[in-house]
Amino acid sequence: MIVAMFGSASHGVNTVLFDTARRRVSVGQWTRRADRVDVAPHGDATALVALARDRKLLLSGRAGEPSVFVELWAGEPDRSDGLSVLVQQDTIAGIVRIPLCACGERGCGNSGVQLAANVEGVHLEQLVDLLEALPVLPGPPVRDRAWGGEFDEDGPVV
Repeated sequence: MIVAMFGSASHGVNTVLFDTARRRVSVGQWTRRADRVDVAPHGDATALVALARDRKLLLSGRAGEPSVFVELWAGEPDRSDGLSVLVQQDTIAGIVRIPLCACGERGCGNSGVQLAANVEGVHLEQLVDLLEALPVLPGPPVRDRAWGGEFDEDGPVV
């Protein structure tokens, strides 16, 4: 069993664990099964967590850091559409698919629209719950209404 720990014992609830043997991601008492968990010998780790139907959250981190980088995808990262979290009237309203750019590069169309953010470990449970509960909205993503994944002590910041 390979387990990579992110944060430190002194951070307590900010400690993110990637457990390859059990295919789980954990923060404090919260734990979530992942489709896959990979830990490289040099400490980089990734986990792909299935959320609601056609929604997957990719978590990436490095030993010693209190946060992870998250990306929201419709399926397999870099092979499926990216997903944007849309803000309407100062509230997080739903999720919108980002169609493949005409140039054929996923990163081109996703840039600045896809949910891709550093998130403190202590906010992962809240992020996962939010992303599972949001409806899928029709229409294209709107760059200036895309939520950037920010949290404060009260929850998501819009």
